[in-house]
Amino acid sequence: MSIVETLHAEHKARLARLGYAATAAAPKRPRVEKVAPLWWGIDPEPYYPQMWFWGLLNPRGAIGEYAPPIKKIKRTVSTYYGVSIIEIDSPRRHASIVLPRQVAMYLAKKLTGLSYPQIGRQLGGRDHSTVISGVRRIEHYLKQHPAMALTIDKLEQEIMSL
Repeated sequence: MSIVETLHAEHKARLARLGYAATAAAPKRPRVEKVAPLWWGIDPEPYYPQMWFWGLLNPRGAIGEYAPPIKKIKRTVSTYYGVSIIEIDSPRRHASIVLPRQVAMYLAKKLTGLSYPQIGRQLGGRDHSTVISGVRRIEHYLKQHPAMALTIDKLEQEIMSL
């Protein structure tokens, strides 16, 4: 008996011990359901990536909690402040554009639970430090100006309405 035949026989015996039939077909792997990562704070249950896309899964909440897309946030903020979505995404730093952009950053962080780099990528490819600065600036502005808090609440209600 050659070495190849010996190895083949050992392989067949190993497959038989594991419970696989000695056929030409490859053994089937047992099906394993994907579960949501525990760091999301969600109970381990079947997780489907398309749930995120359709807004059925909020990364900081549970399944069924609505997470608005950043496009809707940008559209609502741009309509309220009278600037275009292209201007919010643009690199321009004019005061009439910076405030709506920072409000959009603040609302995106508060309502979606996305990370700073993810928000920056969707708001014109900005760095995460720019988003952190914008969110902090709006938080500081909210403490100083109660009228701004009313504006933010109004925008939040409009964004969260389906």
